[in-house]
Amino acid sequence: MKKWIFVLALTPLSWAQPVTVTVDPTYGGPPNPKLAPPALTKYRLKDIARLAGLNTHSLTGYGLVAGLANSGDTQGALSSPLVLNLLNHLGMQSNPVITNGMNRNVAVVAITAEMPPFCRSGDRIDVRVSSIGDAKDLQGGTLLSSILKGPDGKIYASAQGPVSSLNATKPQQGTKPAIIGAVLQGATLSANLDSPALTRSKVSWELFQADLATATRVASALSNLGCLARVVGPSTVEVDLSGVTDPMTFLASCGDTEITADRPARIICDERTGSVVAGAEVRLLPAVISHRGMTLEVSPQGATLKTVVESLQKAGATPADVIGIVQTLHRVGALSGELIIK
Repeated sequence: MKKWIFVLALTPLSWAQPVTVTVDPTYGGPPNPKLAPPALTKYRLKDIARLAGLNTHSLTGYGLVAGLANSGDTQGALSSPLVLNLLNHLGMQSNPVITNGMNRNVAVVAITAEMPPFCRSGDRIDVRVSSIGDAKDLQGGTLLSSILKGPDGKIYASAQGPVSSLNATKPQQGTKPAIIGAVLQGATLSANLDSPALTRSKVSWELFQADLATATRVASALSNLGCLARVVGPSTVEVDLSGVTDPMTFLASCGDTEITADRPARIICDERTGSVVAGAEVRLLPAVISHRGMTLEVSPQGATLKTVVESLQKAGATPADVIGIVQTLHRVGALSGELIIK
């Protein structure tokens, strides 16, 4: 296997020796982004797209988590107008003796859940609880029976069960940690969720990542299965089921069909954590960058961002320095791909 060598010359105050790195080319020749073919990967259609109309439904409600070991809401939080209204809604406001004895043993929470498509009455789903008051932790508590409603105001489920804390073990300095928890399989559905999307003569596949080339390949692959499919947009392929005798079985076959999809070159920089994530498709052109007393020289064409970042880290560059250099390389056009800053 042939190998190409590029040199990273790192020259801050005490860095005198250049770093030499050997790079294996991804393609059969010098990895020039102008000459290399795009990275293509085969996926099942159901892994890169979804059937339009098969959406999840958000359920919400309010309730009480009881049995907390001195980590629940204080009496002051339980006396706030918002919490009093919620307690009244739960049927507990009319008895002051109960609310006066709740100090630190219970917590008022908001409850959320996602109702997946095609779920039936009796199915169980996970729920998430979030403290509304000033509780410190929900671990070890039990969510009392609460109802969950959909956007239409109808009751779709009831939830109860032991709560597991989802609090961060080490919250960031200067931030107030969110007091949240989960009840696994804690909600029991009391209504069916039917979708009219599959009863129509035409259905649409929606790509998770819009790409006209991939959409064209999807339409071609589905047409080969014996239906009429056409590209409506970069993320939508419409399928005509009027001539299909068994639409459900056919759609299942569609989901298992392998599609050759483009994988775009993308770089994600998280300034909060100092991390840089890039795909193997990201390439660098020759460039010389000076950043905070550091000089970076990349040559020849085809160096990967991964190698550059690793070399900078080994040489002692801080995460802020690495992200700054990545941003500069992209700004001058030496870094191929989409740059996303978080």
